[in-house]
Amino acid sequence: MPPNGDNALYEDRLSRLTVGIVRKGFKLGGQLAPGLAVRAGAWLMTKPKRSQSPAHEMEWLAKARPVSVSYRKERLAVLEWGNGPAVLFVHGWCSRGLRFSHMIAPLLEAGFKVIVFDAPAHGRSSGAHINIVQWSEAILAVAERVGLIRGLVAHSIGVTASVLALEAGLKTDKVVFVSPLTNIGGAFVHFSGALDIPENVAQGMVQHFEAIFERSIDKIDAIRIARQMETPPLLIFHDKEDPLLAHSRAAELAMVWKHAELISTSGNGHHSILDDPGVVRETILFLQGWDDFRGNYQRVG
Repeated sequence: MPPNGDNALYEDRLSRLTVGIVRKGFKLGGQLAPGLAVRAGAWLMTKPKRSQSPAHEMEWLAKARPVSVSYRKERLAVLEWGNGPAVLFVHGWCSRGLRFSHMIAPLLEAGFKVIVFDAPAHGRSSGAHINIVQWSEAILAVAERVGLIRGLVAHSIGVTASVLALEAGLKTDKVVFVSPLTNIGGAFVHFSGALDIPENVAQGMVQHFEAIFERSIDKIDAIRIARQMETPPLLIFHDKEDPLLAHSRAAELAMVWKHAELISTSGNGHHSILDDPGVVRETILFLQGWDDFRGNYQRVG
C-alpha cells in the first residue's frame, strides 16, 4: 500500500516506471541482442491484460447457457441467451464478450439469440497470448460449434479478426462494425512508438509475425481484403472524435465494402460508442431487416 493510500496514483507511477524500464531494455537490446529484443517485443505485443466484469455483467453471466468450445489447446468461454436468429459478438483488445451485455436484453426482445465469447487470453478463456490470425480462427471455432450465424457484431481489433474470418469462409447475413481497426500495421507503429522500440527491432518484429502469418502485415488490412471478397451487408459506427482510430479509415472501409453504410457519432470516443442507445437501436433495426437491405440503408430516428 502506498504511504498516501492513493492506489490509483500509485499504480500510475508504477506503470510509468515499468514503461521506462521496458524502453531502456529495448534500447539496450536493440544494440546488444536484437534477436532477443524481437522475441520480447512479440511476447509483449501478444499478451493482453485481462479485464474484469462489473456487477451488471455478472448478472447476465448467471443467466447464460455456457457452450463448450475448444480452440487448439485453449478453452473458450462462450455464452448464449435466447433463441431465434443467432448474433455473434466479437470484442476488442483487453476486453471480453460480456462488454456487450447492454445489448443482450434489446436483442432478446427483438427475437434473437445472443452469443458472446472471450477470445484466447481474454476474460474467462484460457491462454496467455494471442495474435490476430489466432483471433480469427477462434471466431471460426465458435461459429462452427454454435451453428448458423445470422449477424456478426465486432468492435475495434475484433473487426480485423472478423474480416479475416469472413475471408476464411465464415458465413453470415449481416455485419456490424463499431470503431473498426482496419490496419494491423498501424498497431505495430503504435506499439513501437509507445515503447520507443528501435527501428531494427521493430522491423524484426514485423518479419517475425509475417513468417507466422505467411503473409505481409500490409495485407492484413480490412479495406484491402474487402476489395477482394464477397461481402455481406455492413453497418459501421465510428465516432468523429475517436482518439485511437481515424474516422477516415471507417469511411474508406464503407466505400470499398459492397452494400455498406457508415453512421458517424460525436462525443462517444472509441469505447463509449458501444453504450450509445442510438447505436444499439440502429444495430437491432439493421439486423431485423434481413431481406430489406438494398445497398442504401436508411437511418431511422
